Amino acid sequence: MVRFMDRKGVSPLIATTLLLVVVVGVGAVVTGIVRGYVTDSKQKTEKTSGLVKCATKINFAFTKIDNTLQVCSDSTHVGFMLENKASKIDDFLVKIFTADDVFVNDSIMEDSDTLGVGETEYFSVPYSGISQSDIVEIHVVPKIKGPDGVPNRCTDVALKVTPTQTC
Repeated sequence: MVRFMDRKGVSPLIATTLLLVVVVGVGAVVTGIVRGYVTDSKQKTEKTSGLVKCATKINFAFTKIDNTLQVCSDSTHVGFMLENKASKIDDFLVKIFTADDVFVNDSIMEDSDTLGVGETEYFSVPYSGISQSDIVEIHVVPKIKGPDGVPNRCTDVALKVTPTQTC
């Protein structure tokens, strides 16, 4: 028992060094967890920012001339003229509805084209297998690119129309 009592404790220098190692280790673990959380939050924010832009910055309409919507169809295509009144639009998704089917054209613009603010442009969307008289409704959905470069479909501001004119 005397030998046990003769032993000395851990020196203050070693105790301080061990304490610092533990604190640095815990700090590294906490930093890793927080960094992962911040990165996930940033990615979610960037993904939803395009959707917010859809709701707040998109304002476009079918052009009217002499109080007539510039929307028409024939046996091979649907044509319409759009006017962009607000933010740049990168592309459009067009859905042509019949009583029995839906024809979808996911992209009607060239990759490098956009419909800028204040611009008006005529679009012709080809289709096949649909009779002109079978068309019930046309939906035009704008698409804008998010910060990640991926186009977001702005379905909440889609234009809907029934073509009555022949092209």
